[in-house]
Amino acid sequence: MFTKNNELNDNQKAYKDYYSKRLINVFIWEIFFIAIPLLNWISISSISKVPVQLHYFIMGVIILGIIISTVWSLYWIGKQLKQRYSTIITIVIEILFILSVFLLFWTIYGHIGIFIHVMSIYIPITLGIVSLALEIILYIFAKKILPNITLDKSEEHTAIILPHDAKKIMDVSDFPVPRLIKVLKKYHENFQIYFCLYEENIISVLTKPKIENIKRIWIFGHGDRGGCSLTDKYFSYEEFMTEKNEYGEKLHNIQPMEYVYQCHCNPESTTPLTEYLLKSKGVLDPEIYPDNYPDDDKMKNYYDSGLSDMKINSKGNRLLSLDAWFYKGLGKLLHEDSNYNDPLSINYIIKKYETHLENKSKLSNKAIDE
Repeated sequence: MFTKNNELNDNQKAYKDYYSKRLINVFIWEIFFIAIPLLNWISISSISKVPVQLHYFIMGVIILGIIISTVWSLYWIGKQLKQRYSTIITIVIEILFILSVFLLFWTIYGHIGIFIHVMSIYIPITLGIVSLALEIILYIFAKKILPNITLDKSEEHTAIILPHDAKKIMDVSDFPVPRLIKVLKKYHENFQIYFCLYEENIISVLTKPKIENIKRIWIFGHGDRGGCSLTDKYFSYEEFMTEKNEYGEKLHNIQPMEYVYQCHCNPESTTPLTEYLLKSKGVLDPEIYPDNYPDDDKMKNYYDSGLSDMKINSKGNRLLSLDAWFYKGLGKLLHEDSNYNDPLSINYIIKKYETHLENKSKLSNKAIDE
């Protein structure tokens, strides 16, 4: 379990409460995912063993259970799809999913009862096991992050911003954060984690006095190139950065950052945070790279893209290369910008930054020796 409440600061309490509530909610979901489908299975298996007088009652329980578990599974799948696609596309995909499952099992078994078993028992139980396992893993990762969430730092530091939408299910956006923390600690880069559930939380990070101590930014969560998702709204970087007044619009006066890595999904050609918080986009610390160093391996001072546009050194990254190939194919199939990110792509950026810090450290040690 997490550390006791009386040992946590306010930032840690908010983060702990968020993940504790998620875990409680998933246990409630298991009633629909596992308990009711198991009741369906027991009822179907035992109907021949109960008195004839109870057959209508058992049939009623079975039909009700089938409806509840099937509808809940489709609702859960639909909610997952809606988080990425429009409502119309979500409905179309769900209809195609039902038809494909039906046709598959009709072709194999030629029996509608098998289809009902799959939709009302096997699929919900599988979804239940997957969602429960994932939330437990998320809880474990949150425990690793929690001790590193401190109160406001007065010295210069790197901001690790964690925006979250409490309504989102299967939220894996914090998965790469422990790896980043390990890298920053290894090379003594001072950092602070900012947990943001609401617009006011992220605005407080990007405005005075906090922003005056922030020199570098990693921002995770979910969103697109022009903003990120929060519990109360979609936070648009353009709307926040372009302050309106009686004379028109002007940019918020925020000092430029050394780097900005926008590690949520970045589809759509809208204006990213990197455009506002950097003087210019280019190579981070170009002096550490020799002339013959491959351009694609140099660490940029920005990241606001995704898997479709990612240039990957395939050596030792076969799984990531396959991941990128899938998203590029998906984008072509659906005729959409598929610059999504996932833990694989973000870990690649973190690994690349670790190599950058290692090169920088070697250059510094060489200068000291000389």
